[in-house]
Amino acid sequence: FRRVLFRSDRGLREHENRNSCMQVDPSAILSPLLKFATPLIGGFWLLIYTLLIYKGFRDRSYGMPLTALCTNISWEFLAAFILPAPCRQFQQASGLWLFADLCILATAILYGAADFRHHLATRKKLLVILVLGLLVSGHIQFELIVTLDDPHGIVVAQINNFLLSALLIVMACRRWSLQGQSLVIAAALLAVNLLCWFAYERGGCLEL
Repeated sequence: FRRVLFRSDRGLREHENRNSCMQVDPSAILSPLLKFATPLIGGFWLLIYTLLIYKGFRDRSYGMPLTALCTNISWEFLAAFILPAPCRQFQQASGLWLFADLCILATAILYGAADFRHHLATRKKLLVILVLGLLVSGHIQFELIVTLDDPHGIVVAQINNFLLSALLIVMACRRWSLQGQSLVIAAALLAVNLLCWFAYERGGCLEL
């Protein structure tokens, strides 16, 4: 944990010397592409999370695979409260996404045991699994952030997006239904992944 904070502090000092987007108005130094893409990315994720919450309570199920849910919650906690944000809007959005993911976590706690009834799962066992999953995924992502020199967690976020996309397909095939999910969610997830890749690959913060 201290290694991550040290790396983050060092990154902050480097950003300060370069007058990066942590030290000035983000709108002044973000590329035009990223200015355009950021609200779209946030909007797509809010749509995805809202639909997952709605479908989860309506179908009495959960729509996000448990592994992906643990990695998402732990990453969003890091992005909202621990890691230096590339800009203020990014940190605020991470907090909002964290709240939405906690609502999805509620559907997993309420209805998840029924999805594993063949494995004799109970709600208490599921809670233990989720807590361990959050701790393990948080630790792994800390180490990846340090190893990859990824102070804002952007690379790790893209890994999480890929993991979520893959596991959603696996879960739909295992259930052989769209319970807790929908084609609209799948289409929005595909769109936001493409948008994130293009925006951060072609855009980003402009060095002043």
